[in-house]
Amino acid sequence: MENETRIVSFNVNGLLSFIKRRGYNEQTFSNLLINICNSDNEEYKELNINQPEIICIQECKMSMNEDLNYNVGCPNGYDSYFSLTRNNKRYSGVATYVSKKSILSVIESINGFSWLKKDPKLFDTENNMNNMNINQIDNEISRISNTLDYSIEEIDAEGRCIITDHKQFVVINLYFPLLREVSDDSNGLSDESNVGNNINTNIDLSRLKYRLAFHEYLFLMLKTISEYSKRKILLLGDFNIVLHSIDSYCATVNASTKDLVCMKQDNSDGNETTLNKDSETFPSNVILKLESSNEIYNQIKKQILCLINYFNLSDVYRQFHPNTKFKYTCWNQMNQLRSKNQGNRIDLFLLSSDLAESIVNKCEIFSHIYGSDHCPVVLYINNHKIESMLPSTLEKGKLLPPSLCSKYLPQCKQRQSSIHSFILNKNNVIKTTDKNRNKIQKNPVIPFCKHNAPCNKKIVSKAGKNKGRVYWVCSKSEGEKCDIFIWDDQHNPNKKQDISNFVISSKQK
Repeated sequence: MENETRIVSFNVNGLLSFIKRRGYNEQTFSNLLINICNSDNEEYKELNINQPEIICIQECKMSMNEDLNYNVGCPNGYDSYFSLTRNNKRYSGVATYVSKKSILSVIESINGFSWLKKDPKLFDTENNMNNMNINQIDNEISRISNTLDYSIEEIDAEGRCIITDHKQFVVINLYFPLLREVSDDSNGLSDESNVGNNINTNIDLSRLKYRLAFHEYLFLMLKTISEYSKRKILLLGDFNIVLHSIDSYCATVNASTKDLVCMKQDNSDGNETTLNKDSETFPSNVILKLESSNEIYNQIKKQILCLINYFNLSDVYRQFHPNTKFKYTCWNQMNQLRSKNQGNRIDLFLLSSDLAESIVNKCEIFSHIYGSDHCPVVLYINNHKIESMLPSTLEKGKLLPPSLCSKYLPQCKQRQSSIHSFILNKNNVIKTTDKNRNKIQKNPVIPFCKHNAPCNKKIVSKAGKNKGRVYWVCSKSEGEKCDIFIWDDQHNPNKKQDISNFVISSKQK
């Protein structure tokens, strides 16, 4: 809608693989962004939103040097801002895409927390900070590093934070570290869809320190932006922790009614946590001494709740849906818990409370959108109220993207083909098309079922004329399957292999 700005937060569990799971490719990635919150299911047609103005991605799992390119970094109609791992390993990573038509133009962008050392006044647009504030920031950075054995640069190395300044407020796109568990039940690492569930576990001490350091640097960053620089903030992303009983299936089915009332001071064990605005204590040294994983999780939750209180933030989804149960954003895929809707709400929008009350129209969880073990969460902002906040000096369309924008990266520059690439002899065409035929046969396009979920591939084993023939059916469990049935050779027919096969139709996704 023209009178709304839609901000999407979505943990895609690997951006490049997500593109394929949704039936697109890198060349058609722009269309995926346009349709990222669209479903073909008639039941959800009214919820469809075309071309969201801001799309915040978590868990990109990309290499900056090997995976980021023109198609992914510069999709039609969007500017992008990435923070990826610095060792080129494919894990973690966040990205923010901003529509070039959005009234929320980006005036500054930075990744991570290290800017607190180099340029702490980066977001101080009104010159509110003083030298005492800067000294306090330097002292805190040293204290955190010495206490938890993680420097601010080491925290940034995993690519878990990207910040965009939209003048009216600062958007902070986060992917919180998962607390790794050595479980007697699973004999492996924990899954983020199980965060906080009561199983017999030991917490990986190194990752616990990393998570605590992440919290403390985040708290310092928010203090710098919100308190010292007097800016409004929007935190969003995958927090990898369940803050309230009502946000966890396991906790909900075992909790009493009073435990499910969601308040800022609520704790998942049903006991009220005393937090006050003047308290900024992050008892990391106390948490490190705890032996029970449940106690550790509860203290981690209290740290986040303390942060919410201290900076007067509103959990926007709960602001509009205070008592809604069984609405989740993440599910364990291994046990097919999504089909049973047994999940957790760990993907959040936390906005400065005065803004949440004045500019937000609504906040919705799009649990019907597939392609990841998470689903998107969408925040709807009133454009008329946003425009009234715009200074006259910021006229639409007159701002160039800041230097962190992907369009300035060498790997995202569009390469022009030479004239020689268009002069092909007949043998080259035939050779290329043979390769393409093999690629198509090895990597068929996966159809989606009526649930808008990728289908499962099956092979006929029964004797008869169809034995060995490949077909596609709904991936959901028995009793929930839709009636879709597609023969693979009809979905991916062998086409005549000539040069026309390499021309992407304007009607293609």
